[in-house]
Amino acid sequence: MRLTLVPLLLALAACAPGGSFSGTIVDGFSGQPRGDLRVIVKTEGATDMTCAAKEATADASGNFSIAKLCAGNSYHLALSDESLMLEGAPTVDGGAQTQGVQLKAWRAPNGDGIYVLSNDELSMVRTFSDIKYEVKIDDPSMKVAYPEMKPTGKVRTVNPGDWFVISGKSNVDRLQWRPLLADPGKRTFVDGSISDHVWVGVKFVSDTEWEKMEVSVDPSKIKVVTAGDRIVHYIPHDALPEGRYALYGEQDKRMFIVDMGRSFAPEAPAGGGEATGG
Repeated sequence: MRLTLVPLLLALAACAPGGSFSGTIVDGFSGQPRGDLRVIVKTEGATDMTCAAKEATADASGNFSIAKLCAGNSYHLALSDESLMLEGAPTVDGGAQTQGVQLKAWRAPNGDGIYVLSNDELSMVRTFSDIKYEVKIDDPSMKVAYPEMKPTGKVRTVNPGDWFVISGKSNVDRLQWRPLLADPGKRTFVDGSISDHVWVGVKFVSDTEWEKMEVSVDPSKIKVVTAGDRIVHYIPHDALPEGRYALYGEQDKRMFIVDMGRSFAPEAPAGGGEATGG
């Protein structure tokens, strides 16, 4: 009888409640508490289903406590609100008594994409227009990029207090900021002429004189947040000079158009609306 009980006792001991975890959830930007959130801890490979997952609800001050974790298990933390990402993808030792941990929660998209974060709400930014290129008739080495569809109204604007959000390593590595400059003049190219348009990184003085323009993002103002293999860049309105920008990669066929700091749309007539891309 004693021999048959030993394996059972060992199995029970392996999943016996052993640890606890408590802490505070704060907003990654402000450091202020984020309350009324469910905190969920999960582990893989637990032999006892009572050890597989635990949860607690943070109070209004962001404080929470989870008891009866199981020794020998490593737990991954997550929040019930899937639009909040816990920085660093924290884990918990199920056999330890862990207290007073501060967890930074960032409003972030679930997947890769481009967004504007305003008043704690994310809204997706879609590409605005196809990218076109023309070669100057008087200088074949001069290749000019421009949006096929000229923005004539408001475009997505990152105002003071907002953040431009780039989610995903491929987007972070690929996308480049380029000034988008309005030009009321007529410009001649190999394939014809274009009047009153906007050009990527080129400021025309005349049809035969121009200046190439570049822009640099202030890296000290970008907040880079990672959680496991996820990476999100938060770019404030003043990380670049005020202006209108095209954002795309070298091999991209379409561009995003964004105003940083304020809207640079011309005064719209009565009933005018926001320019939208496809």
